[in-house]
Order: sequence, then C-alpha cells, then structure tokens
Amino acid sequence: MSLFLTNSRSSAYPKMGMPFFLIACQHHVITRGVVVGMGMETSGESDLDSRAVEFRLGTLADLDQLLVLYAQLIPEQTPALPLARECLTRILNDSGHGWIAVAEYEGKVIATCQAVIYANIIRAPQPKAMIDSVVVDAARRGQGIGKGLMHWTMQELRARDCGLVLVATSFKRLVAHKLYEDLGFAAFGHSYLIDLATESATYRRQA
Repeated sequence: MSLFLTNSRSSAYPKMGMPFFLIACQHHVITRGVVVGMGMETSGESDLDSRAVEFRLGTLADLDQLLVLYAQLIPEQTPALPLARECLTRILNDSGHGWIAVAEYEGKVIATCQAVIYANIIRAPQPKAMIDSVVVDAARRGQGIGKGLMHWTMQELRARDCGLVLVATSFKRLVAHKLYEDLGFAAFGHSYLIDLATESATYRRQA
C-alpha cells in the first residue's frame, strides 16, 4: 500500500476539540469491491479467522447492527429507527459523496466507518475526504479489524481520485491515535465542534 505523508506539526491540544489526523494518498487505479481479510494484523491470540472477514459497502439491511455499533461509540446519542433509516437511505442514494463501509464476520457486522467526499477548490481537481464514525465491536477489538477496514476504505477513496483524507478522534481514544498513525496518518492540528442548535461545544477535552 503506497502512502505519501504530509508534513505535520505538533502543538498542545486546545481546551475543546479533537486530535486531527491527515494523510495524502498517491493516486493509482485499484480494483474495487468486496475484499476479504485485507490489511489485518492481530495484537495477540484470536479466535477470528481473518480470511473470513469481508470488507464491503454497507446496505440498508445492516442498519440494526450499525446502530448497535454506534451505541458503543457514542452511548448518549441514540437516533430513532425511522430517522436512522431515512438518513442511511440518503447516504446510499448519494454514493458519489460518500458511503458506509462495514466489516462482516460470520454474518455479523463487527465494524463500520463512514466516508464523506467533498469538492475543494484549493485541492481541485481532486476532492477531499473525511473518514468518520469509526467503530469496532468491543468484543473484536485488537484483532486488526479496524486496520483492515481503514485500508479498504482508503483504497475506495483512491479509486475515486481523492487526495487528502482527514480523520478525527477524541483525546481519550489513545488506541485510535496509534491506529491512525500506524496507517500513515500524521497528527496535523485540531478539529472543533459546535452544536448550532444550542451554540455550545458538543465535546470538551477530557483529562
């Protein structure tokens, strides 16, 4: 896998916001589709057969299992099923601007992330992308699934000629920091979030 790192700079994290990681992908044509066991490395003993893990685009049939994973990622936010279904339908109908990726093992969705693609005049003609809502089922962490899913997603982004790819995570998710750095992402700066409905910060740095 060929990756080209951007220059990075380090600085203290702000009072609110999240660590911000950045990578620039060299363009080359790849074969897209379902991939089995791609880029997976385990950190210890595991009963998981990496050859049986499939990375693919998510579908509406995955919604219930996606909601279980999202509840592990952000327990305090639980969307109503009809609203979640409507949102996923919009994403699936606009695949030119992103998609939901999943890792499936023995018929169960065990990891997911969302890729968002957007045009950027400064980087024209290449679009930029962000990988969001990355979560691996708690029972399957440390088995290389997150790394495999990210590899697959970045290949999909290369196939669509994306240049810079961004990902953000919370301060306390140190395992996620290491994952992104191992994948070639460089810690680049800060991301800031605000809830426009309340004009308040949605996250604050945790000690």
